[in-house]
Amino acid sequence: MGGKKRESCRGEDYCDGVRGERKEEREEEDDGQERHERLTLRTNKKEEEEEEEEEEEEKEEEEEEKEEEDEECKWKRERESK
Repeated sequence: MGGKKRESCRGEDYCDGVRGERKEEREEEDDGQERHERLTLRTNKKEEEEEEEEEEEEKEEEEEEKEEEDEECKWKRERESK
């Protein structure tokens, strides 16, 4: 008759070994997923910080331009009043 049938999980070493390997594989996958998620979060946070810095720089530039315009207007008014 056919080959020898494997007894279902009677050899505990066999069963534990297979389960252990699968468990390790799952843990590695989970670790990889967690690592990917952390990197994604870090990247997103870095991008947000860069955007905030750019917005701050733009605001500062706008304020400087406004101050320059104010100074120029003030200078023109003083000149016209003389």
